[in-house]
Amino acid sequence: MVNFPSLQSLIVDFNFGVNNDAVLCFEIFSFGRFPKLKVLRLLDIYIKLIKPGPPATTVLMNSATLPQLREFTLRVWSNFYSRDMTNEAKADITYGLLARHPQLESLAVLSFSGQFWRPLSLERDHCPNVRVLCVDAWTEVTDALSPSLAGQLQKLSGYMGPRSLPLLEHMPMLQECVLHISHYLSISFIHSLPMSIQRLVVTTHPGFHPENSLEYIEYLTRLHNLTHVGGFNWTQSSVPGLKDNLLRLSALTSLEYIGIRGPRSLLMWFSLQSLKDDSFGSETEHLTHSQVFPWDFSWG
Repeated sequence: MVNFPSLQSLIVDFNFGVNNDAVLCFEIFSFGRFPKLKVLRLLDIYIKLIKPGPPATTVLMNSATLPQLREFTLRVWSNFYSRDMTNEAKADITYGLLARHPQLESLAVLSFSGQFWRPLSLERDHCPNVRVLCVDAWTEVTDALSPSLAGQLQKLSGYMGPRSLPLLEHMPMLQECVLHISHYLSISFIHSLPMSIQRLVVTTHPGFHPENSLEYIEYLTRLHNLTHVGGFNWTQSSVPGLKDNLLRLSALTSLEYIGIRGPRSLLMWFSLQSLKDDSFGSETEHLTHSQVFPWDFSWG
């Protein structure tokens, strides 16, 4: 048995690499001991099924036991489960993993075609200490979690459609939110967001343009605790035309940064003060999305 007695954080980016690397890594987690590991991130996994048997990700989920694990991030681009498994069997694997890690505080999984999330309906009893949840864009958040779990979340990233709106009523503790909304969800959904939100990103499909930009700015100004707000298809080229409306966000006395799409559609965070001072531009000092939302995997 392999033993790593002092390791507390492990981040492995497989970068769609060789099968054997991922399989060996998963086997180590299955049979090794990691008594102090608190953070585990396994990224950009792509495993071709060459040999008969379940995918390595299934083996990992079935056997890994990390007694101090607090944060688990998994990004998988290949089949997550065996094709012949029932939805009930798939869900049991994840519920078993969560039962072995009741102290987990952050769960973020992006899976091919949403395979990880589709069989699930997470309750508070499944993950009593989870406060950070990232659901991939294949699954509407209301399908993945129950109101009981939603009520304890402080940070959420996920896909929001009309069916998910009632879930927002159960999130009084939500502080940071990255929402990917469908084109058929009215921008007035902002009115449903809890007043507790401090950092907010709303992403939409490229062709989405609210008919009345002033209207959704007014919706945002009711969220008095906002310090960061971005998305909404704001781009560096569109900001000059939107400037007057964006400056209405100054009514939010705590607001410090606005998030705008930059080159390669990456989200860049500029100070609201730079907009007020007419110093906003491509060379303006800014923060990256990962600096503002280090827990979110849905943006570069």
